[in-house]
Amino acid sequence: MKTAVTGTPGTGKTSVASRLAADGYMVLHVSELASPYVCGRDEERDCDIVDVDAMDELFRGRTDDLLVDGHLSHLLSVDQAVVLRCHPDVLARRLRNKGWSQRKIRENVMAEALDVILLDAVERHGRERVAQIDTSDRDVDAVAGMVAGLHDDGLSPDAGDIVNWSAWLVDHAG
Repeated sequence: MKTAVTGTPGTGKTSVASRLAADGYMVLHVSELASPYVCGRDEERDCDIVDVDAMDELFRGRTDDLLVDGHLSHLLSVDQAVVLRCHPDVLARRLRNKGWSQRKIRENVMAEALDVILLDAVERHGRERVAQIDTSDRDVDAVAGMVAGLHDDGLSPDAGDIVNWSAWLVDHAG
């Protein structure tokens, strides 16, 4: 089983992946996989441009049981995707604590509120192969346990949380 652990930056992907690796799961970080496929730099958005299709060609041949951590992991040929979600106010605080610029914080908070990663994952894999976990009020151990369960057992129709930030978006989109 190949499971993407994805989400907006700051939702807890790296922390959860580190915990799962410590528990003996094979974890592949997209940041390590992506470096040969960086084909440019988006200066305005302050991020690298990755040739995801070329990266996926290499990844597609993997048959090992693993978790793939990173906000691009849902774009790879995985069996299922777990999208980590976080309330926009909590996410803004987390990104501020990491020293992110106000512009990058706003960009990522709006992406979270608009379900950007979730919609990409569902478009790529179908609703039945995507689950969400709200990390806003959960500790790393709890989230890692949930991800491990979804990875080990596969997704069921009622897997994960129902996450909807539309009320926040209505209040803050101005």
